[in-house]
Amino acid sequence: MPEELMEKPWRPLVKLPIAKTVKFMGPGCRDLLMLIRENGSVRLACEAMEMSYSKAWRILNTLEAEVGYAVVSRRPGGKKGGETTLMPQGEALLARYEAYEAECREAVEAIFRRHFPKEAGILS
Repeated sequence: MPEELMEKPWRPLVKLPIAKTVKFMGPGCRDLLMLIRENGSVRLACEAMEMSYSKAWRILNTLEAEVGYAVVSRRPGGKKGGETTLMPQGEALLARYEAYEAECREAVEAIFRRHFPKEAGILS
């Protein structure tokens, strides 16, 4: 095995979906919302994520059905005239999810280092 792989520390990988009746928020939905915020377009977000347009709308519709409010504002217009932006509640939801995710990752990393100190690269 190459030496650089032997010396590389281990790290935990965590996905943090949220569910009600079905999973409605997770890393993919977070990325979709972030790209919609950046681009003002579901289509451009889909291109960046290599996701189908219909899948993106399924994710957004499921999200809104589960949380009970509009997350995005839609202005139809096709490839050249439409616009999708995050509603204030959508911005707040995204910010809360990002904070939740960061806090969970910190906790998981601390637990991981406690159980796998050598593999995490912690010297005694």
